[in-house]
Amino acid sequence: MLMNKFEVTIIMVSFYSQNLIEKVIDLIDKEITIIVVENSNSVQCKEFLENKYSNVQVILSEENLGNGAGINIGLRNTNTKYAFYIDIDTEIYKDTIKNLIDAAAKIDNFTIIAPLVENYNYKKTDYHEDVKSNSSNHKRMQFVPGCAMFFNIKNVKQVGFFDENFFLFFEETDLCMKVKKRNEKVYM
Repeated sequence: MLMNKFEVTIIMVSFYSQNLIEKVIDLIDKEITIIVVENSNSVQCKEFLENKYSNVQVILSEENLGNGAGINIGLRNTNTKYAFYIDIDTEIYKDTIKNLIDAAAKIDNFTIIAPLVENYNYKKTDYHEDVKSNSSNHKRMQFVPGCAMFFNIKNVKQVGFFDENFFLFFEETDLCMKVKKRNEKVYM
């Protein structure tokens, strides 16, 4: 069952990264809302992206809050059932978002789904003991890399967003640990 593409908002966090963002935005369906949190507070970036792309909303932060706090701003401004966070230097395939939406329809009660990240060395400890969900294509995880994370907004609100004390590294590790402690689910 294909879920509606309007049920997802894309979130990206930037710091003077307009050129990198454009490459990712160009791969995304123009009917899907994209929130860019611009941590540099660059009005020029905001004006450029919002004028070029009708589906992009740029939120300026008054200061560089870091990646996790930037993602939190995007999550708090999401009005859809799901949000897909993508690092601005992460390459996705044309069908990545569709595949994540399809996975969300098949996986019962998840907090985070992450696509398989190429060239990432998954460790045995990244996998949950119960390695399969209802679908053999999706593996239950204890940890997923933070470069691309698909959130069930209702569940991530209950768990709590990223700890804003982590400026750039390990914020996804902390979030995965919070999800695990609440007996919620992470999949790949």
